[in-house]
Amino acid sequence: MASLNVDCKVNETTTGNRTVPLKIIGLGLSRTGTSSLRQVLLNLGYHDCYHFETLVHESRQNASMWMQALEAKFENRGTPFTKHHWDQILGNCMALTDTPCTIFYRELLEAYPDAKVILTIRDKLQQWHRSIMDTIVPSILHHNGAESSLTIRFRRFFLPRTPFDRVKELMLKHYGMLRTLVDDHVNGTHNGVKWYEDYVEKVKSIVPEEDLLVFNVTQSWSPLCAFLGEKVPEGGFPRVNSTDEFWKH
Repeated sequence: MASLNVDCKVNETTTGNRTVPLKIIGLGLSRTGTSSLRQVLLNLGYHDCYHFETLVHESRQNASMWMQALEAKFENRGTPFTKHHWDQILGNCMALTDTPCTIFYRELLEAYPDAKVILTIRDKLQQWHRSIMDTIVPSILHHNGAESSLTIRFRRFFLPRTPFDRVKELMLKHYGMLRTLVDDHVNGTHNGVKWYEDYVEKVKSIVPEEDLLVFNVTQSWSPLCAFLGEKVPEGGFPRVNSTDEFWKH
């Protein structure tokens, strides 16, 4: 993929734009119930809760900073992000979850050491692998395949690419989860399962036990509310973004 050169430097003279405390860092991988967790946290009053859908549909303007963060982390371009930078992207968020936040889990844990951590998981490793191979991976391959057409290639050559395009490019190129899963699709392997398992163990090893909730959305409200010190609300536990719903977006 072609690179994008965009001059959108972080304003180093600012002190950050945090308007609310970041209380919760969700480190579950995509397709582990991150959309449901986001809705649950919003229902409990944790506004806002950052998610990939935030970047896609609500805050596309901060794609330029995610681009800079990814380039600094993976390509040694610019300055690695610190709390100062994260506050500019996530300053209006009391919680966060999903990609691209999970790519920077170590950096975010260091920047916000007082935040509670929720690690969403699936019942079985193969269940997660099957879900993501039925949704995110074919979606990625569909868009990449569409760009191979002569018309799309012509447009890409003459029209400037956006920071969001560059973010997607960088994630596909450098994010181990996506790279492994695409390889699984191409080669008929299941190495993504091991990647998932290793990631979960890494998170468990660096987050203090008292600050970590390993959570399956099928457990519903009780363990989550107990961990957060919140009253269990009335009504059912939200379940969002099933495989069928994913393809309706």
